Amino acid sequence: MRSRIALAAVAGAWASAAAFGSGFAPVTEVLSDGWEFSRGGTGAWERVSVPHDWAIAGPFDFAGDPEKNGNTGALPWRGTGVYRRTLEIPADWTNAVAALEFDGVMSRPEVFLDGKKIGGWNYGYLGFRAELANRAKPGAKHELVVRCDTTRQFSRWYPGAGIYREVRLVADDAKERAFPDSVFISTPSVTRERALVLVEWETPLGPGSKSFEIPYPHLWDVDDPYLYELELFGRRYRYGIRKTEWREDGFYLNGRRVKLHGVNLHADLGPLGMAFDRSASRRQLEIMKEMGANALRTSHNPPDPKVLDLCDEMGILVWDECFDKWDSTSGRTPGEDLEGYVMSNLRTLVRRDRNHPSVIVWSLGNEIPPAWNDNWFCGPGPDGTMRERIATFAALVRALDPTRPVAMGCCYTEAVGLGHLGDLDLTGWNYRATYRFMRRKYPNKPVLYSESSASLSSAGVFDPQLPTNRYDYAKDVLGLTSYDYSATDWSDIADVDLAREEEDKYLAGQFVWSGIDYLGEPCANWFKNRSSQFGICDLVGLPKDRYYLYQSKWAPEAKTLHILPHWTWPGREGEVTPIFVYTSTPEAELFINGVSQGRQKKLSKSEAEALQKTDPLWQQRRYRLMWTDVKYQPGEVKVVAYNADGS
Repeated sequence: MRSRIALAAVAGAWASAAAFGSGFAPVTEVLSDGWEFSRGGTGAWERVSVPHDWAIAGPFDFAGDPEKNGNTGALPWRGTGVYRRTLEIPADWTNAVAALEFDGVMSRPEVFLDGKKIGGWNYGYLGFRAELANRAKPGAKHELVVRCDTTRQFSRWYPGAGIYREVRLVADDAKERAFPDSVFISTPSVTRERALVLVEWETPLGPGSKSFEIPYPHLWDVDDPYLYELELFGRRYRYGIRKTEWREDGFYLNGRRVKLHGVNLHADLGPLGMAFDRSASRRQLEIMKEMGANALRTSHNPPDPKVLDLCDEMGILVWDECFDKWDSTSGRTPGEDLEGYVMSNLRTLVRRDRNHPSVIVWSLGNEIPPAWNDNWFCGPGPDGTMRERIATFAALVRALDPTRPVAMGCCYTEAVGLGHLGDLDLTGWNYRATYRFMRRKYPNKPVLYSESSASLSSAGVFDPQLPTNRYDYAKDVLGLTSYDYSATDWSDIADVDLAREEEDKYLAGQFVWSGIDYLGEPCANWFKNRSSQFGICDLVGLPKDRYYLYQSKWAPEAKTLHILPHWTWPGREGEVTPIFVYTSTPEAELFINGVSQGRQKKLSKSEAEALQKTDPLWQQRRYRLMWTDVKYQPGEVKVVAYNADGS
């Protein structure tokens, strides 16, 4: 459902805060065209449009360098690049303060105007601002150069390269303006009868604030994402009025409990690479919503700001995450101060995103091991969790936004016993019901699955020999069966985590790993595959069969009825070819060429558990209907579904 937007009707009460002394109206110009790019500073220039990802065009390379494997998509992202263009400042900007705004550059960008450095940033997943004051003259033309360097970047998936998000030239009144990202719109009191809106900002003359009431507010909700607007110093800001609360049994929105049916999405857009495109991002989110998802985890980095705009408009709840760990995977370089790096980027993230009604939790990072912990993945070191470190980071976030909880995506259960996580408001846990450790120690703190399932499948691949366990697959294969019984050895198939969500009533919900396949991080054949196989949808967003398993649980109104596999198997006549059915109904009957193959019903928990010793598919029988011994014959496959009352 698309949102509706209303300008806050506060008339004269608000006009004084939006007045202008000099009369200079704010300007925003998107700098998409007119760029030239040179790879490696070779002097060979090509015309490009921004956003731009210099590596997505390839070529793929699996040879030689040990980093050139499927882990980062076997794409040539590591290197240096230079962008340049002419920047012309309008002659009438004499009473203006101008700046360049970058939403994201991968990585370690430096910005130069006429050869002099005017800005840069240390984290490729967050934007920054380069001030033009006293450097750019109204009516003059200047040379703008942006240098990128990914040679020191480390990534566990494809990170892209270059100016991959939007660039803007902005100008505001020199005297009467709000500093960028200083505007904070909150709703300290919300009832059905009235909402108190508080607006705070910072100006060259000091801080300012104003509050006003909206009678009978139209509340922002997942099914009705209504947005308001207000104007301040000539710029418009969107916000939503909603009441959120985290309790020990989960998340409450406008007074009712909302189970989080979420997905993890990386920042790349599949074959489009990392160059952000709003339409492509909207398409991804629409596909997830149609499946029944109501939440997004921005794994494991800040998204493009327009992703949050879309979530505001579409009613999607957001777990907003800043980092993948705090070591080199976070973008830190060797020797770079951990506290300074983390805190500066947390500050940027919160100030950038805190006016989005879709954002319901801040995450300090993902899978951060306890400091000096000798674990299998990271090894011992100082870059992990400590109680004092987490408390410091959480306090910073709360000072910038006291309205949302602070969390982390966790997987190291030893951190619970060490007390490292006690200052977090809630925790997300990755795989195998590890949230239960936290629940036992802190029974009043909310818990959820920040990553669940990690099933593996490839669209259109069906091995009629069903696996005997979840990791019964070859590591050197290109495709994994879409019968959806494969998962990594650290995770579980979808059905198991659906059952945990159903049985552990206190669980706030889950974010499936992952909603859509992404470039890099394949779990089979790292030296031939270029993308993950975790997705509920494939790399271009087309649903795999597992999509309909989730839809049958999360979107019962869709009346799901999905059959797999396809039924064109020349040469398999008379051979066993299992048929699975995903349906929102409890029971169905299968027909092949008009002949009934029997009627099946989804099992209860106790009925399924009674089959543990005799049926390797016992866990799936709670959520799927399966005919595992039918034989292929050309013709028609038909399924008739039945409601609980037999109709």
